[in-house]
Amino acid sequence: IQPSDVPQCFSHFTHTVTLGTKLVCDLQGVWNPTDGFVLTDPVIHRVLPASMSRGRNGKTDKGRAGVRQFFESHQCNSLCRMLGLEQPDLQSERITVQARPRLQRCVICFHDAACLTAQPC
Repeated sequence: IQPSDVPQCFSHFTHTVTLGTKLVCDLQGVWNPTDGFVLTDPVIHRVLPASMSRGRNGKTDKGRAGVRQFFESHQCNSLCRMLGLEQPDLQSERITVQARPRLQRCVICFHDAACLTAQPC
């Protein structure tokens, strides 16, 4: 796994774990071997019903269009595959995910299966 894979995979993960209702992307930050990642300046796109306005998370929240834009350029990497993340159907009007990700081995310690979380098991 390359350190550069983590922010892209994290964005993909946020879409999957929220069942396609949110996506955290455009992360800025640094990585170092002592502290890991320090990520800042996120953009949160929230997919709302058509009758509701976008922008609930500020001016950068582009809603459904922002999610589509992310996945049009996202290339799943080894970490996405390790977590069992799948590309959503961009042709669908909903672009949501139907089921939560399956349990995998912990990507931190590679031991027992763990629920997908952002913290070590």
